[in-house]
Amino acid sequence: MHSYASLIFPLLLLLLLFMIISRARRQQRALVEIQAAIEPGSRVMTTSGVHGTVISVQDPKIVVLEIAPGVHTRWARAAIARILDPHDDVIELNDESISLSEPDLPENDEHDRDDSTLT
Repeated sequence: MHSYASLIFPLLLLLLLFMIISRARRQQRALVEIQAAIEPGSRVMTTSGVHGTVISVQDPKIVVLEIAPGVHTRWARAAIARILDPHDDVIELNDESISLSEPDLPENDEHDRDDSTLT
C-alpha cells in the first residue's frame, strides 16, 4: 500500500507538468497562426491594447499600422496580439437622432433653478 502512495504524487506532478507544457504550446501555435495571417487591411490589436488597421508589412518583422486617420506607426510583427473581426467596432443606431453637443434633460424645475438663491 505504501508503494502505491509514493507513486501517485510523482505521477500527479508529471501530469500537471504535461498539461502546463501542452497549453503553452497550443497558445504559441495560435499566436504564430495569427501573426502569419496579418495582411494589409486587417484590423488588429497589439499586445499593449492599441487598435489599428494594417497599412503594410514592410519585412517579415515590421508592420505599419494606422491607429488614427493619417497616423501611421511601425510595430514589430510579434506585438500583434490578435486580428479583430471587422464588425467589432461597428455601432448601429436606430432611426433616432442623438445629439452629442447637448444632453437631453427632463423639463422640470430642478434643472432650471437659479443658483443665486443658494446662500
